[in-house]
Amino acid sequence: MPPVQKHLHFSNGQFKFANVSFTFLKNAGTVTISVYRNWGANSVASMVYATSNGTATSSLDYSAVTGTLSFADGEHFKTFTVTIIEDDLYENTETVNLTLKNPTGGATLDVLKSAIIRITNNDNPNGEIEFD
Repeated sequence: MPPVQKHLHFSNGQFKFANVSFTFLKNAGTVTISVYRNWGANSVASMVYATSNGTATSSLDYSAVTGTLSFADGEHFKTFTVTIIEDDLYENTETVNLTLKNPTGGATLDVLKSAIIRITNNDNPNGEIEFD
């Protein structure tokens, strides 16, 4: 019987989001998104992350970000942040698209290379009355 092969073709890892979706209230401020490298970490590797509009709009509902996460040899976990912009408007849940792309160092992308941020409302749907 031949020896059992381990995931040799993944020895440099596969990048993926920790979840398929992340949910935050729109008054959350800066939120943290987690990225993992699974199936090995036998090299220095990196990948590009980016946000894009889903039903949420950049500069109105969130601050767009793009950047590179660099993983050291043996490193399996990194994070990046996205700022959610607070307003006083009652809105339905809105979404921000998250993507991972352009892996380096022999690493690849997992099927969870895309995810979304769900921004849920914290405002009263009937409005608020304030006195001066």
